[in-house]
Amino acid sequence: MYLIYAPITPQLLIIIFLTTILGDATFKWSIEKFLEDPVKFICDMDNNAGSLQEEKEDFILHEILPHLAKTWGKCFSSNEKIYEILARISCSRKSAKVVRQALQLLLHLICKDNFDSHYENLLVVEVVIRSSILSPEGLFKTDRHSEREFKLYVYSRILSSLVIQQVRKGDLRIETLEQDLKKLFKELKQFGDQLDNKKKDDFRYSIEFIQEAISCLLKPQDKLKLLLDECQEFCSNRKITSGDLKVLQCLKKNGKWIDLHCILIYLHGKVSLRFLTF
Repeated sequence: MYLIYAPITPQLLIIIFLTTILGDATFKWSIEKFLEDPVKFICDMDNNAGSLQEEKEDFILHEILPHLAKTWGKCFSSNEKIYEILARISCSRKSAKVVRQALQLLLHLICKDNFDSHYENLLVVEVVIRSSILSPEGLFKTDRHSEREFKLYVYSRILSSLVIQQVRKGDLRIETLEQDLKKLFKELKQFGDQLDNKKKDDFRYSIEFIQEAISCLLKPQDKLKLLLDECQEFCSNRKITSGDLKVLQCLKKNGKWIDLHCILIYLHGKVSLRFLTF
């Protein structure tokens, strides 16, 4: 099972600092030109071949991803655009290395963010990733296994954050997503039933988690709300000790595994935010 957070891996550090390392590198395209129409650039890259395709891949890896990493966090609205661009890059049909590095950076930034007041940023990413799964040339038809597995994991992380937001505040526009989420649920179920390998690996876990998260989004989760409320109180009141928490006993007795997962993500976010404020 993947970890619930996105550690800063050596690969991610390479992305972030590659601009400095390759400061003298020159490309045919500018960052500004790419940002005017990222979808067109990615589509053209997928349709190119040979050295031209490789040059465009290098441009994204060495210029675009470091630029997005450096500009993230300046304001909520710019974060939304950064998330959307990374999601679009991760939809490349031909470049596995570009897809994986874009997903790695997207996951890292999502895990650093605090979506309490601007969950719309998550909704933008959710739509793009979900569309890439459901499209005629979607996830199960074009992506290699490792990229497909990683994309499902990133999507499950997005959904779990939306579940937490919906359970705690109930202000997501779920009705606008309901039919699309049900369609995805059905497609994932059909695909999971067709898998020859029935073992509980990361790939199957992500599929089952997404199905469970969709179910949580489409119906009230009163029990999970009580558990998250207690976690919130625990984080804001230092007089409360872990031994006072009812959530631990509740999860041991009859807790659902997705409840545990959402609680861990919520607490991890609170701990990360506390470290960032010091």
